[in-house]
Amino acid sequence: MTVLENKSKYYAPTDPVSVIPMDDYTFEGACEALSELLAPIGGLNFVQSGMTVVIKANLVSAMKPEEAATTHPVLLSALTKMLTEKGASVIIGDSPGGLYNSAFVGRVYKVAGMHETEKYGAVLNDDFTQKTAENPDAQVLR
Repeated sequence: MTVLENKSKYYAPTDPVSVIPMDDYTFEGACEALSELLAPIGGLNFVQSGMTVVIKANLVSAMKPEEAATTHPVLLSALTKMLTEKGASVIIGDSPGGLYNSAFVGRVYKVAGMHETEKYGAVLNDDFTQKTAENPDAQVLR
């Protein structure tokens, strides 16, 4: 494991950042890598039974896992298993480039291998409603 120095202005310099190389994209390898990756922040100790955890996957477009443009489904499957073992419900979703509707996002889920995560208890987001929110105290950061 490598702990990198955090120079972000959005996080404290003491916040841990973990990087774990992963040459073996097996389910067991992903579980091991995630356990090691999460160790500096106390693992998943913050997860409580009954929680709903939403994972914002990086689903850029309808691309196969081996193209390395989206979050690999084996990582999401392993994380889902780890979270559900702690009693959490898991929802996975994203708003990939393109239309935000069931047909478009459903195709991205299929091609990117996201249905694999359902075997471990994940629910793929299928709520495409939109809401307007206002925050008068919001600031624009550049």
